[in-house]
Amino acid sequence: PLLIAGRKVDLRLYVLVRSADPLQAYVHENGYVRFAAMDYGTSDCAPQRHLTNNAVNRALSRPPPPLPDAEVGPGDNWPLRYLWSH
Repeated sequence: PLLIAGRKVDLRLYVLVRSADPLQAYVHENGYVRFAAMDYGTSDCAPQRHLTNNAVNRALSRPPPPLPDAEVGPGDNWPLRYLWSH
């Protein structure tokens, strides 16, 4: 899986598909990065280790890795622009 600071992540992207043939698609710049609350490992199947669901992870009260110029709290996400500079 994709890991940042030892934690599993997924990307939430907004895409408009205008046409399938020929393919025309537009990706919006405002997506976000969701984090699992616990470091990734295969030792157990704890939901907070494997799921990036905000509601599941908010209960553990562990914020995502810090950002240089924004505060993030438990259950928060990174704006997508921080991924490109990570």
